[in-house]
Amino acid sequence: PVSFICNLLTNTFQLLTASPSVRMSYLVKVTRNLINSAGIASKCLTVPQPMAIVSSLLRASPRALHTTNQAMATIPEPYKWDESFAVFYQQIDDEHKGLFDGIFAVAASPGDAAVLDTLRGNVVAHFTYEEGQYEKVAGYDVAAHKAKHAEFLKAAGGINTPVSTDQVIFMKQWLVDHITNTDFTYKGKL
Repeated sequence: PVSFICNLLTNTFQLLTASPSVRMSYLVKVTRNLINSAGIASKCLTVPQPMAIVSSLLRASPRALHTTNQAMATIPEPYKWDESFAVFYQQIDDEHKGLFDGIFAVAASPGDAAVLDTLRGNVVAHFTYEEGQYEKVAGYDVAAHKAKHAEFLKAAGGINTPVSTDQVIFMKQWLVDHITNTDFTYKGKL
């Protein structure tokens, strides 16, 4: 079983680094599943090889694998906010719609610095507003949520024009994952 996992991880690593970027989202999902399998295998069998492969995978593609402990949401196509992303707070839902639209605009005009700057401004404004809202909730894990925002700002801060397809996919995946895995934790509490 360990050699099977090692082979799968090696093959996935090769696909992840060699495949066209349109396959990146699918490959990231496969890789995450394999990472979880490798972690289990190395703990159960005390064999370090699977985790060594995982370590090299993470070094090769840290943005694509922005987190390994959360389920990945499906990236909608076309990339547009829909009711499945609703947190049921009008301003936050409207801001989320704007972030979807902003990422879509960057994907459509990857060389337009003004479009990217508008998205950056909207992200910062949204994070600021949202943080102000959930800070009011007793017992809410404010620090963890803010850390996820900071992680995204750090990772996305290095994105410049022209924006690559991989960077667009990273932003798309991060937003849908963040809304469904993190923002949904304050539904009904604000």
